[in-house]
Amino acid sequence: MTISISHTGRRWLLAAVVDKIDRASADFCGADLRSVDLDGVDLEGVRWDSTSVWPSKWHNRIWRALLAAETGMGVLVVGVESHDSSVPADI
Repeated sequence: MTISISHTGRRWLLAAVVDKIDRASADFCGADLRSVDLDGVDLEGVRWDSTSVWPSKWHNRIWRALLAAETGMGVLVVGVESHDSSVPADI
């Protein structure tokens, strides 16, 4: 049995699959990351919750950059990290 999908249907299906992969790759809810080397990893937009466990040196950094997710279900998002210092632009 062969199912025929229109060009528009294929684009919609591909977009839905890409969205699901994107969501899954950014879902750290319940993850134990204590043994993960996060140096150099861009965590902006990653979703996490109170059961997520961060490496000890990242704990404060993650909490400083937290945002509430739009779901309102106890899920948090890593936002843009604030900077503790500034550098003059005329170096």
